Amino acid sequence: MEQKNPLFELNLMYLFAVRELAKSSFKEAIYLTGLDDDMLNLICECEYEQLKQIASSPKVIFCLNGSKQHFKALIASPDEELQRFAFTFAMPKNSLLVISEI
Repeated sequence: MEQKNPLFELNLMYLFAVRELAKSSFKEAIYLTGLDDDMLNLICECEYEQLKQIASSPKVIFCLNGSKQHFKALIASPDEELQRFAFTFAMPKNSLLVISEI
């Protein structure tokens, strides 16, 4: 019996959300996701089957923004607006999403 990838649905929901955001507000998608316009264009151009193939990666295809220190501060003081702002708008150190050979 084939084992289902537990990350598939999470990855696919992320890709769909990014694609829909980019289609409705491209500049906002760049700002909120930290992805560049080329990457967003690639995601928007993908067919459903291509997104499913990318989502089937055995790894999470996105990463949290911010550092470990920002995340710990957010947990320690969830109501502090400055901590929430710093974590939310810190740019990712690297992008785990790689679209190749689509």
